[in-house]
Amino acid sequence: MDCAFSLHDILHIGKSFSFPGDPGTYTSVLFRYILFKPFEEEVMIGKIRRSTTDGVWVTLGFFEDVFIPASYLQFPYRFDSTENCWVWEYNDGDQTHNLYMDEREEIRFSCSTVGV
Repeated sequence: MDCAFSLHDILHIGKSFSFPGDPGTYTSVLFRYILFKPFEEEVMIGKIRRSTTDGVWVTLGFFEDVFIPASYLQFPYRFDSTENCWVWEYNDGDQTHNLYMDEREEIRFSCSTVGV
């Protein structure tokens, strides 16, 4: 299983040094980063960032590159090209309800694989 790193913030940048015969500079930097490594079947909460015919891009607030392929969406589903979003066609037994997955809407999803 893979993981992803994201720079959170830079706390301190020290003095830079260069050494004779070395074209590089060396700087002491204190920073924090986020290690994102969800486990399989973990349920996460995010917001829809954008939708394409390939699937849905989700943001977790600290990590923007979560992609849910169309084949992993709740069945039955369809892509509405006029609204540019996915629609879950939920049937309650009596009638079918179109539940739109709009941008900035909060969703829950489970992790099936992690890749960088």
